[in-house]
Amino acid sequence: MSESAPSLLGQCQRLLENTYGQPAGVELADFIIGRDRFRDLRERAGEGTAGEFWDGARFFYYVTGGDLRMAIFYSDELIRRLEDLDPRRGLGDANVLEFVVFLEELSHALHTTLTFRTDRRRILRRSFPAELELHARIDVFLALVFFLLRLEGGRRLSPAAREWVLGNVFDRWSGSYRSPELARRYRVAERLGRRAIAYLDSLPRTRRLDEVRRLRVLSLREKSRLLGG
Repeated sequence: MSESAPSLLGQCQRLLENTYGQPAGVELADFIIGRDRFRDLRERAGEGTAGEFWDGARFFYYVTGGDLRMAIFYSDELIRRLEDLDPRRGLGDANVLEFVVFLEELSHALHTTLTFRTDRRRILRRSFPAELELHARIDVFLALVFFLLRLEGGRRLSPAAREWVLGNVFDRWSGSYRSPELARRYRVAERLGRRAIAYLDSLPRTRRLDEVRRLRVLSLREKSRLLGG
């Protein structure tokens, strides 16, 4: 990755850490891998589902010998787009997809790291990937709002801008999946993610950050119960 990409990565990591009031304890840029290593890990993940993921970015994790192993892959094409159209200078249809994916992988890595420190058994649950996807929806929504407000110098998004954000966070996940497990994972993440945003909007602004942090520590079942899922 070039010099500007880690700068964006570092800024986004700090934004996520500030949101949850906890440092990752590691620099997520250190876990970036190249395409050869990406191919190796994709094969390890299993050919049955590898074809259903976009090859522009992926997050991998596994626990071995009591240690957490993580890797983040971003394609050269994705990085070039974010370098040419830096979302810190402007955010629109030309770069939002790449930025959403960029943020999602960082969100996955941060929540995996934080969870491993406090509840290692939780990472091994079958529901944990769905948790990661749910938190990615929440994190990306909040991050897009943050960047748009900084760019526009406002305090609140217009209704049109808000719909644009929601569409880019949720609507593009409405495709079908051959794997029932993947289909369920993304269906749960979309349903609960939309409800989480609506729930946060229903709260006074002074309570929202605390509630985002509380959501992180709840189990998927507890999140679903709270959000009426």
